[in-house]
Amino acid sequence: MSKYLIETVSIKKYQYIIEAYSKNEAIEKGPYHRHIDEFDMGQHIFSIRPLNEYEYNKDWKEMEDTGPEDVDLEALKDDAEKRYFNYGGTNGDL
Repeated sequence: MSKYLIETVSIKKYQYIIEAYSKNEAIEKGPYHRHIDEFDMGQHIFSIRPLNEYEYNKDWKEMEDTGPEDVDLEALKDDAEKRYFNYGGTNGDL
């Protein structure tokens, strides 16, 4: 049996009533005001990928054993960004 990492995104829609002179001003003010209504648009799969045994043991086994409350999620997020969002570039290191 294989292991897969499934990442989901939860989308919420908020409605605001804002007094402003322009759309841009309303957009800037929106998030700082209390919303009048909230709709849960659902949870959607963002990505799914297989995990090999090494990767599972290194990055995810501890979280499964202890639960998400006990794991340093910021460290995992930083590690994931380094691994999966490396766009390359020279950095002047040529």
